[in-house]
Amino acid sequence: MGAVFFGLRAVYDAGHSAGVSETTAQWDADKIAIQKVTDAAIAQATAERDMALKSNEAIQNDYQSKLTAATANAADFALRLRNAETLIAANRSNVPKAGGGSESATASTASSSDQLGQLVALVTDFRTECKANSDQLDSLISEIKPQLGVQK
Repeated sequence: MGAVFFGLRAVYDAGHSAGVSETTAQWDADKIAIQKVTDAAIAQATAERDMALKSNEAIQNDYQSKLTAATANAADFALRLRNAETLIAANRSNVPKAGGGSESATASTASSSDQLGQLVALVTDFRTECKANSDQLDSLISEIKPQLGVQK
C-alpha cells in the first residue's frame, strides 16, 4: 500500500509540476506582451509630445518675431507722430492772426487739420490692430500652456 501511495504521489507531483511550469510560462509571455504594448504606447506619446513642442516652438518664434516687428513699427510710428505734432505746432505759429492773413494760410491750416485727422485715424487703427494681436497671442499662449504641461 505504501508503494502504491508513493507511486501515485510521484505521478501527481510530475503532472502538477508540468502544469505549474506551463502556467508560469504563459504568465511570463503575457507580461512580455503587456510590456511591449506599454513601451509602444509610451514611445508614441513621447513622439507626439515632441512634435507638439516643436510645432509650438515654431509658432511662438513666429509670434515673437511679429511682436518684435510690431514693437519696432510702433516706436517708429510714435516718433513720426511726435515729429508731425512738432511740425503742426510750428505751422500754427507761422499762420498769421485773423484779419491779416491770406487765403493760402487757411488752406495750409485746413491741410494740417486733415493730416491730423488722418493721423488720429491711423493711430486708432494701429491701436485696434495691436489689441487684436495681443488678444490672439494671449489665446495662443493659453492654448499652448496645457500642451506643455505649464501651470497658469
